[in-house]
Amino acid sequence: MSTSGTVNTTSIKTSNLLEKAMRRCGLTPQQITPEIVESAQESLFMLLLSLSNRGLNLWCVDRQLMPLYNGQATYPLPTGTQVVLNLLHVTPTFVTGTDTQNTNDYQTQLTAASKVVRFGVKFATSPTAFTFEHSTDGVTWSVAETISGSDVPTSNVLGWFNIDPAKSDVYFRINSATAITVTSFQLCSEVREINIAKFNRDDFANQPNKMLSSETVTNYYFEKLVEPQITVWPVPASDNKHLSLFRYRQIQDVGTLTQELELPKRWLEAISWHLALRLAFEVPSVDPNRRAEVRAMAAEMVIETERGESDDAPVRMAPAISCYTA
Repeated sequence: MSTSGTVNTTSIKTSNLLEKAMRRCGLTPQQITPEIVESAQESLFMLLLSLSNRGLNLWCVDRQLMPLYNGQATYPLPTGTQVVLNLLHVTPTFVTGTDTQNTNDYQTQLTAASKVVRFGVKFATSPTAFTFEHSTDGVTWSVAETISGSDVPTSNVLGWFNIDPAKSDVYFRINSATAITVTSFQLCSEVREINIAKFNRDDFANQPNKMLSSETVTNYYFEKLVEPQITVWPVPASDNKHLSLFRYRQIQDVGTLTQELELPKRWLEAISWHLALRLAFEVPSVDPNRRAEVRAMAAEMVIETERGESDDAPVRMAPAISCYTA
């Protein structure tokens, strides 16, 4: 039997998805106007936002590293954060050496080859992109990580980055195509991450000393505002530690018609039918009798898709009944 021999190479642009949804609700090419296309884009954006309320979209779970600052209790969460899934307090083990600031790079020479698993950097003025590099002799360099776009920390903000796989060498540096001034460059040979417990509103409100200072953060209070934030307790007593955040975030914006949606391909069928359902109620020229058929197909496709939205990990239950059995 002859087959394509390829997997996951077929892509559907946003424009194709919109056209398919319009055809499924009964619109002909002659009926599709620029106004309907613009309305369909807006409906698609709202549909993607609504997916966040249906359950956990596994492709929207990511990990962020956040700095902690001496005396600061409240921290804004990265843009698009919906829910804090896990929050870990990180105690790094630093390796230090001789630092050198050059025009386009900042490097550290260690006394001996050491493993680096994570690094932190703070710029006086942030570049548009930079690389983290390592070398045995300080002459020939290898790129371990490339940081660009929104991942570059803003000026005077300490950004943390994982090195995977870890690198063991004598020289490490931050390198940029433009002139940079680095105010902090920290190399971590190990990191110890301890889970931070979540306060509910009453527990946080009942804390008598909300500005208690300590080297170790044990709890946090999450506020799901328009721009979500967390307040940690006790308040950090130094700048040497940071947070590891596992979060559930929004799906990326729709973008342009020539781009693709940030969706696993297993979701495209369900999204197409649900968009068709929204258009069936929004576009006056759609036959009202078609709505029931589109609604049934949308519901069926979503059920099929959500049944497969699992990471197949085992479920662990730990009932806290010690007070009755001890």
